[in-house]
Amino acid sequence: MKKFKKREISLVYSGDTYPIQDILQYSSFKKCPWFIGLQTYIGGSTIIYDTIRKVHQYLFRNKNLLAESGYRGAEEIGGLDTVGTARTCPAVREQIRDSILVLMPCDLVLSYDAAEDLLIDTPSGENKVTVVVHPRDQVTMSSSPLKHFKDKIFIKYELPILIGVAPSVPFILMDPIFHNHPPGTVVSGIMPSRDPSLKPLNIIVAMDLPPVGSTTTVVIKKGTVLAYIWADGNITITDAKTRGLKGYLRSKFIGEK
Repeated sequence: MKKFKKREISLVYSGDTYPIQDILQYSSFKKCPWFIGLQTYIGGSTIIYDTIRKVHQYLFRNKNLLAESGYRGAEEIGGLDTVGTARTCPAVREQIRDSILVLMPCDLVLSYDAAEDLLIDTPSGENKVTVVVHPRDQVTMSSSPLKHFKDKIFIKYELPILIGVAPSVPFILMDPIFHNHPPGTVVSGIMPSRDPSLKPLNIIVAMDLPPVGSTTTVVIKKGTVLAYIWADGNITITDAKTRGLKGYLRSKFIGEK
């Protein structure tokens, strides 16, 4: 059978203010503590395998018994009562192995209230990210009977680089569920391939609104995985200077705070 070969894709970035490894890194099994700490199989596999080994050794030492025993394999001794964990799941493995990690480039403390007022601080003094509120009016209507998003605040992290994909193919931003659980849920979406220009790397997350009169404070440490970038191919991180792609200035949505 012909082996499927993935296309080669460059995740192109533009931005020299900060080291790119503070913002984008290749994912791998070794960089995912959850995956490393997970057993491949659960159940009685060790006992069963030891039993099978001893049975095989006994039968080979007593070959005259091999034909007479009618030995039918593992089912004779109860079968392999073992189950593969998520570590063996092809979908999970590909997600972890083939994604690009988007990292928080500095320590960040942010507080917000039910009125969507926002305070941010960077304890180290390294202000490497802009944080704004994405107005809920853009995703929910007060007159709608649906409660979708009505209890959420949308925080947007504007990271100090532009990105694009070459050749121009769609890529998706996803929640970094396997690496860590930063506050909120990434608002996933597919970046279309029609426009090959570089675009701002913005990560939007939906967080729970606190009750009226109270405030929520969250701390996100430098190096926290904010999101995955995934495209259907082998992705390499490439400086835009070597690709000649154009970027454009960051723009805000209408009504953005």
